[in-house]
Amino acid sequence: MTNFHEVVTATQAKKLPFDERVALLYERHASSATRYAIVLTGNEEIARDVVQEAFTRVLGRFRRTRQEPDVLDVYIRRTILNIWRSHLRRKQLERRHLPSTSSGEDATTTDLESRDQILRLLMILSPRERAAVFLRYYQDRSIAQIAQEFDCSHGAVRSILMRALNKLRNDWEVFDVH
Repeated sequence: MTNFHEVVTATQAKKLPFDERVALLYERHASSATRYAIVLTGNEEIARDVVQEAFTRVLGRFRRTRQEPDVLDVYIRRTILNIWRSHLRRKQLERRHLPSTSSGEDATTTDLESRDQILRLLMILSPRERAAVFLRYYQDRSIAQIAQEFDCSHGAVRSILMRALNKLRNDWEVFDVH
């Protein structure tokens, strides 16, 4: 059985009603966007919320522009990163201005699966470092592609990746990831 997006060409997609084009674009990009958001957030539920918000924002703008559907992937990832950064800034403000409370829950457990350990290890990185590592090593993007997406120089991307990898190397044994 073929998927809907395999049958519809780009030219045919432009002729579809907007709602059907949105469904087609969501089908094409949602799973990779969700994987990206999971790496950034470390939480699948939050990641799904971030992806949904990103699609809502981008597709709202997409309706008013003449952009090709192929560039949507870049816009979605950039929007996901921006939403997550905003979320972190809000949380940081809340922590500063709200009295601290002790939940009594121990966040660390000894029986974490390897996947969970790696996700926790990635949470040590800043959102920008996590995004760079994800794009470079999970989605196999080139330095140039990442630089374009981050709107920075190639050297800045290499620097971000080097810092991220050094952090990961230093904390590798703390989490006992094998």
